[in-house]
Amino acid sequence: MEKITYGELKALFLQHEGTRPEKHLTGCIVFTENSFEKPYPLESRSYVVSSDNKAYRSCMGGYSIFAHNLDGSDPHIRLEAYMAEERGGKDSWRVEYCYLM
Repeated sequence: MEKITYGELKALFLQHEGTRPEKHLTGCIVFTENSFEKPYPLESRSYVVSSDNKAYRSCMGGYSIFAHNLDGSDPHIRLEAYMAEERGGKDSWRVEYCYLM
Protein backbone atom coordinates (compact mmCIF):
# COMPACT_ATOMS: atom_id res chain seq x y z
CA MET A 1 0.00 0.00 0.00
CA GLU A 2 1.38 3.38 -1.02
CA LYS A 3 0.21 6.19 1.25
CA ILE A 4 -0.82 9.39 -0.52
CA THR A 5 -2.41 12.66 0.58
CA TYR A 6 -6.07 13.42 0.12
CA GLY A 7 -5.11 16.06 -2.45
CA GLU A 8 -3.29 13.39 -4.47
CA LEU A 9 -6.22 10.96 -4.21
CA LYS A 10 -8.68 13.63 -5.28
CA ALA A 11 -6.47 14.62 -8.24
CA LEU A 12 -6.20 10.97 -9.35
CA PHE A 13 -9.97 10.53 -9.08
CA LEU A 14 -10.68 13.76 -11.01
CA GLN A 15 -8.23 12.85 -13.76
CA HIS A 16 -9.61 9.31 -14.05
CA GLU A 17 -13.25 10.41 -14.16
CA GLY A 18 -12.38 13.06 -16.75
CA THR A 19 -11.82 10.23 -19.23
CA ARG A 20 -15.39 8.93 -18.67
CA PRO A 21 -14.18 5.44 -17.74
CA GLU A 22 -16.22 2.25 -17.74
CA LYS A 23 -14.67 1.27 -14.41
CA HIS A 24 -14.14 3.57 -11.46
CA LEU A 25 -11.24 3.75 -9.01
CA THR A 26 -11.60 2.85 -5.34
CA GLY A 27 -9.62 4.43 -2.55
CA CYS A 28 -9.49 4.55 1.21
CA ILE A 29 -9.35 7.69 3.34
CA VAL A 30 -7.92 7.24 6.84
CA PHE A 31 -8.68 9.92 9.41
CA THR A 32 -6.43 10.93 12.31
CA GLU A 33 -7.11 9.46 15.76
CA ASN A 34 -7.50 12.93 17.26
CA SER A 35 -10.30 13.78 14.81
CA PHE A 36 -12.68 12.03 17.20
CA GLU A 37 -13.68 12.60 20.82
CA LYS A 38 -13.04 8.97 21.74
CA PRO A 39 -10.55 6.42 20.42
CA TYR A 40 -11.52 4.34 17.40
CA PRO A 41 -9.53 1.51 15.81
CA LEU A 42 -7.96 2.00 12.38
CA GLU A 43 -10.74 0.07 10.58
CA SER A 44 -13.36 2.42 12.07
CA ARG A 45 -11.43 5.51 10.92
CA SER A 46 -10.85 4.16 7.39
CA TYR A 47 -13.48 4.98 4.76
CA VAL A 48 -13.79 3.40 1.31
CA VAL A 49 -14.68 5.85 -1.48
CA SER A 50 -15.22 5.53 -5.22
CA SER A 51 -14.15 7.94 -7.93
CA ASP A 52 -17.79 7.72 -9.08
CA ASN A 53 -18.85 10.26 -6.43
CA LYS A 54 -20.12 13.66 -7.63
CA ALA A 55 -17.20 15.46 -5.96
CA TYR A 56 -14.81 13.75 -8.36
CA ARG A 57 -16.83 14.12 -11.57
CA SER A 58 -17.08 17.36 -13.52
CA CYS A 59 -20.42 18.66 -14.78
CA MET A 60 -22.42 17.10 -11.96
CA GLY A 61 -25.39 18.91 -10.45
CA GLY A 62 -24.26 18.40 -6.87
CA TYR A 63 -21.31 17.70 -4.62
CA SER A 64 -21.16 14.59 -2.47
CA ILE A 65 -18.80 11.87 -1.31
CA PHE A 66 -20.59 8.72 -0.16
CA ALA A 67 -18.49 6.18 1.72
CA HIS A 68 -18.46 3.35 4.24
CA ASN A 69 -15.86 2.41 6.81
CA LEU A 70 -13.85 -0.80 6.75
CA ASP A 71 -15.35 -2.36 9.88
CA GLY A 72 -18.94 -1.84 8.69
CA SER A 73 -20.03 0.22 11.71
CA ASP A 74 -20.71 3.27 9.49
CA PRO A 75 -22.18 1.73 6.32
CA HIS A 76 -23.44 4.82 4.44
CA ILE A 77 -22.14 8.32 5.16
CA ARG A 78 -21.87 11.58 3.24
CA LEU A 79 -18.23 12.06 4.03
CA GLU A 80 -17.69 15.55 2.61
CA ALA A 81 -19.76 17.05 5.44
CA TYR A 82 -17.31 15.65 8.03
CA MET A 83 -14.00 16.29 6.24
CA ALA A 84 -11.88 19.32 7.10
CA GLU A 85 -10.33 19.05 3.61
CA GLU A 86 -13.76 19.38 2.01
CA ARG A 87 -16.80 21.12 3.53
CA GLY A 88 -16.66 20.05 7.15
CA GLY A 89 -15.12 23.12 8.77
CA LYS A 90 -12.31 23.65 11.25
CA ASP A 91 -13.39 21.07 13.86
CA SER A 92 -14.00 18.32 11.32
CA TRP A 93 -12.21 15.05 10.72
CA ARG A 94 -8.67 15.45 9.38
CA VAL A 95 -7.18 13.07 6.85
CA GLU A 96 -4.09 11.19 8.01
CA TYR A 97 -3.42 9.47 4.67
CA CYS A 98 -5.13 7.77 1.74
CA TYR A 99 -4.40 4.86 -0.57
CA LEU A 100 -5.77 3.28 -3.71
CA MET A 101 -7.38 -0.12 -3.33
